[in-house]
Amino acid sequence: MNNPLKVLHLEDNPLDADLVHWTLAAEGLPNTITRVETRDAFAAALEEEEFDLILADYTLPAFDGISALAIARERRAHIPFIILSGVMGEEVAIETLKSGATDYVLKQRMSRLVPSVRRALQQTQERLQRQLLEEKLRLLEKSVEHLNDIVMIIEVDSPEHAGPKVVFVNDACIQRTGYTPEEIIGQAPPTFEGPRTDPAALERIRTAMASFQPVREELLNYTKDGQEFWIELDIVPVANAQGRFTHWVSIGRDITERKRAEETRLRLQEQLYHSQKMESIGLLAGGVAHDFNNLLTSILSSAELAQESLPEVHPAREDLKTIIKAALRASGLTKELLAYAGGGRRSSEVVNINHLVTDMLAILRSQMPKSIIVRKALQSGLPPVEADPVQIQQVIMNLCLNASEAMKDHGGVLSITTDRVMLNEEQTRKFRSFNPPEPGLYALFEVSDTGSGMDAETQKRIFEPFYSTKTQGRGLGLAAVLGIIKSHRGGIEVMSEPGEGTTFTVYLPATDKPFPEEMAKPAEVVHGPHTILFVDDEEILRALGQRILERLGYRVILAADGIEAVRIFQEHMEEIDLVILDLSMPRKGGEDTYHEISQIRPDIKVILCSGYDESTANEKIVGDNLVGLIQKPFEMNVFARAVHAALEQP
Repeated sequence: MNNPLKVLHLEDNPLDADLVHWTLAAEGLPNTITRVETRDAFAAALEEEEFDLILADYTLPAFDGISALAIARERRAHIPFIILSGVMGEEVAIETLKSGATDYVLKQRMSRLVPSVRRALQQTQERLQRQLLEEKLRLLEKSVEHLNDIVMIIEVDSPEHAGPKVVFVNDACIQRTGYTPEEIIGQAPPTFEGPRTDPAALERIRTAMASFQPVREELLNYTKDGQEFWIELDIVPVANAQGRFTHWVSIGRDITERKRAEETRLRLQEQLYHSQKMESIGLLAGGVAHDFNNLLTSILSSAELAQESLPEVHPAREDLKTIIKAALRASGLTKELLAYAGGGRRSSEVVNINHLVTDMLAILRSQMPKSIIVRKALQSGLPPVEADPVQIQQVIMNLCLNASEAMKDHGGVLSITTDRVMLNEEQTRKFRSFNPPEPGLYALFEVSDTGSGMDAETQKRIFEPFYSTKTQGRGLGLAAVLGIIKSHRGGIEVMSEPGEGTTFTVYLPATDKPFPEEMAKPAEVVHGPHTILFVDDEEILRALGQRILERLGYRVILAADGIEAVRIFQEHMEEIDLVILDLSMPRKGGEDTYHEISQIRPDIKVILCSGYDESTANEKIVGDNLVGLIQKPFEMNVFARAVHAALEQP
């Protein structure tokens, strides 16, 4: 020992105390002895100083060893206490040991003192170490118990349990999983797996544990009542002093919020990508529509002029009729592409969704197989919606025809319902749009079928242009639906499972405007003598425009672009009654041309002629003297009515 052994000796004989001192010192136990004889001295010494060992004579005149033992155990229970006495007898020894003495040594056998002291000191040291370890374990358990991380300790195997079993779980594990300690402790390690848990990750964990290798995985878990939560799981093997692996320690950090944030970010990135893709195709569609509609206008107008020039019995009239139908059908394809891009909003009026659904179903019933049962449930009191009725009917038609297609082989039920709903901000985030619709009151219609349904991968792509699951499909129907709904500031929701059918729900924002009164039928169109400046950069369209207008009795002046139009208008501004102006032209576009001629003569009436729809054209040019829009390609009667209406306006 480095420091002398500090001994408190209850002894009335100084020679016995000296004998103890020298006996211990002779055996390698240097010591200092504090000798006391009375109760008060013994108690005072215990209070004033810390001792390594207490020796006490069994019998003293006024104070005995058993009484001293009681005081020592009350005040300094951790100090070894040896009775050292000259009184012989087995009963005395048993009595002292029962009272709590560490040992009983006879003075006549002083040779036993040193081994007894060494043994007592060793036992005390071991007991203190054990207490210290237990205290550390209690502290560790207390700390682990209150960690936010999920902690589980798994024993590799034991005699009473074949295979691994859980021996400890902390509060976080119980609270997060919803299981009781009795349902986990003593059982095989649970995995908390569910329908979306990654089986590959579970297999990697099992493989690592089988080879006692540490492993880290991000794992989707499920609580007892089926709620999802994500954890970042670390499993570490623990070995004993002999190097044998006896336990695994599993620590799971709850990363549910982080994973949800990642999922939200990915969803927003996907919506942004989708929105950017729509915008890119919208730009492409605008350019294609302009050139394509110019060609279609030439084809359609030329065919109509040729048809009117031929007698009723001429065989070529049927061919011309076919050309006109094909041109109109091609025009419909262009409008579908524009609708996908969100630029197909031709007109806006207050409509009742129930009326649109009823009208559309009357048309669609004849196009569906007899094996399909059509049911409708229209809620009364729907709020009015400001929309393009033609485009909303196109949405209804596309969704119903898709539903019919999904049930064509085996039949089924097509259901269409309407309702009103108040959407909050959280509910609007679910829609397929990077800029979700605003919270508020919406009218909705829902188209459901009992057909084949769609898997998750198909649902991700159904709104992409040119993607179709049909053999003969163009892949523009649902793309146009999405574009129309987006242009109306609405939302669309899809629910489908393979073999369980599909439901599309369309939400359109309500308006404060009332439903309109019935409109009177338009009067018969009568054309009169007027001078019209027709401006278009396509030579063939200028020639066709001149032929149509002159046939209607108008005087026509032609201009090939904006620069020429401004010059001609300056020269003939007093005689020109109307300007028909193309929007997209080289050198000087329709927008600049309009502003210049409006400055020259603010009261001049202008009709825009373009492949753009009305709302898009109005975004480009705004003015009080804009009196109409002729959308390319146009039919002669539509063109004629637009010109007459413009000239008749005061």
